[in-house]
Amino acid sequence: MSRLLFCTDIHGNNRSYAAFFDRAVGHGVQAVVFGGDITVLPPRHNPGAVALQRDWISNFLGPAFRAFRRDHAGIQIYTMLGNDDWTWNLDLFHALEREGVCRLMHMKAQPFLDGLTIAGYSCVPMTPFFMKDLDRLDSNDWEPKTHPRRCCTSKDGKVTETPYKEIRERPTIEADLAALGAMSDPRKTVYVIHTPPAYTKLDVIHNGEHIGSPALRAFLEANEPPLALHGHVHESPEMTGAMHDLVGRTFCVNPGDSLHELQAVLLDLGDPAGTLRRV
Repeated sequence: MSRLLFCTDIHGNNRSYAAFFDRAVGHGVQAVVFGGDITVLPPRHNPGAVALQRDWISNFLGPAFRAFRRDHAGIQIYTMLGNDDWTWNLDLFHALEREGVCRLMHMKAQPFLDGLTIAGYSCVPMTPFFMKDLDRLDSNDWEPKTHPRRCCTSKDGKVTETPYKEIRERPTIEADLAALGAMSDPRKTVYVIHTPPAYTKLDVIHNGEHIGSPALRAFLEANEPPLALHGHVHESPEMTGAMHDLVGRTFCVNPGDSLHELQAVLLDLGDPAGTLRRV
């Protein structure tokens, strides 16, 4: 059975990255997977926030990825952005992918372990927070409970005020997942989706409310992939006492954030439910 190590919402914690790579080697995995929100947290309302993340990618993450792949060529890196990562800097990740340093997952179906495919999706149901590069309406008839007071996107390397109407006109999560599902056989695909599915043990915030994606839940129930890896809701494992749940036949995981301390999970693809554990 092939073994992978997964973490999410690491938010540029250099110590968590170092620990993650050390544990990947120590546990003999064949792949490491990052579930989004991988760069440093941007200062709020700071016009230099896009450049701050760009500098960190150039000076820390890129070199760290290259060094890991140089020393451990048999372990592939799969990664994608999350809603706290400015998409203006995606060109740096595309360059790393062209070098063979990592494989990007957002709206892609990539070859994976054990003859499976891995596919990813970075977007989340619209949040009340200001960053809006990767916010979407969940479906055409869905509305956020709390509308954002301010919408900002990254354009021309800067934080740019963006009309709420422009955010609403983007394709919905439901539509994007339908397109993603057509790229591979879902029953032979591991999905890495930054948002967790709605109404599970994986999407509960501090006040007990579920904020996951109903469209994602419907997608998993209809397509029955073997495994889905999630993040976004940092506190959900603490709130529910669980880092995994079943949606139909799909085994879903949200280990919580690695912003302050690494929360990595190890599992074997042949038996994810039986082998999942924190390391």
